[in-house]
Amino acid sequence: MVKGLIKILIALLCLDGALVYSQGAPAIKCPCINRALQTLSGDDRQFEAARCQLESPASDCHNPTAGIKTMTQLADNNYPKAQYLIGHWSMSGKAELKVNYKKALSLLTKAAGQNIVAAYHDLGWLYETGKGTRSDLDKALALSTKAEAAGDIRGKLGLKRIELARLKLQYPGPKKNKTDGL
Repeated sequence: MVKGLIKILIALLCLDGALVYSQGAPAIKCPCINRALQTLSGDDRQFEAARCQLESPASDCHNPTAGIKTMTQLADNNYPKAQYLIGHWSMSGKAELKVNYKKALSLLTKAAGQNIVAAYHDLGWLYETGKGTRSDLDKALALSTKAEAAGDIRGKLGLKRIELARLKLQYPGPKKNKTDGL
């Protein structure tokens, strides 16, 4: 009984609107939030519930405003998975976040510092392209190498992109005259 009440209270506090009422008692309508409540605890529970709210647009639990709020609070509290996702989404403007490369750089640096493998690739891309920071192919190479070594296939792709970028710097090709093509 107490365990059931705690689950409902946590859901009310964390999920902001993912509850419906059935036969006079609150019931969680969203299966992925139910799964999170039953199998996880603490920050992991909040993270999975917020991710569900953000990534399940066709479900009853879709609530991006609440999901972003919870995910941002987790990132601010140094939860590495949330730092990665908010950073990753800040690179592309996903989940109602505006593109913000400096924010992405900051959060991904924190996530990578806590060994979130996917953050290595994203950070490498930021340094490779100079988005949110000065372009630094050496840092990009180190991060992409770390991503590949940890099993992230995108690390290998990053290494190939950096190799091409270095070749372009070494051999920029012929200079075009203003009269070319006339």
